[in-house]
Amino acid sequence: MTTLMTIKSFWIAKNYHKDIIYTLPTQSDVQEMAGASINRIVAQNPIFMQWVKDHDSVESKRVGDNTIHYRGTWTNKQAMMVPSQLNIHDEVDASKPDVIEQYETRLQASANGWRWYFSHPTLPEQGVDKFWLLSDQKHWFITCPHCEEVQYLSWPESIDQTKRRFQCKKCHKEL
Repeated sequence: MTTLMTIKSFWIAKNYHKDIIYTLPTQSDVQEMAGASINRIVAQNPIFMQWVKDHDSVESKRVGDNTIHYRGTWTNKQAMMVPSQLNIHDEVDASKPDVIEQYETRLQASANGWRWYFSHPTLPEQGVDKFWLLSDQKHWFITCPHCEEVQYLSWPESIDQTKRRFQCKKCHKEL
């Protein structure tokens, strides 16, 4: 998901002209991700090399005319002084909840601020599950290629644990 959201954030910054705050639990996580992941994604993609003007910066990337700021969530100071039209919160359940809430103030200047939360869920009604419960809870529907049943993936019905594969909830064939 981190790789997907990194790529998606570049596209949103470039095409929707949004300034973005991308959070990880700690500032050291930000530094690790910038060197180990983000900079490699940029370096291996000629289009991103054209889009991203400051590939070597750890705490921000300039994409077109907009900026993606990479911040931690363990100190209140991280959530200050940076405006945003999109907040992406990676590893919500390992982040400090009150700091994640403080990032909401960064969206105040934007009438239609976007928020994306993702994580490995830990406890019911905490972390990413709390935000899921507050959302419209949309599902991504798929159609089984065998029986044409329209469904969304869910645990454990969509998993054949013996064969270690996704399966149709109706016909149980591999998806």
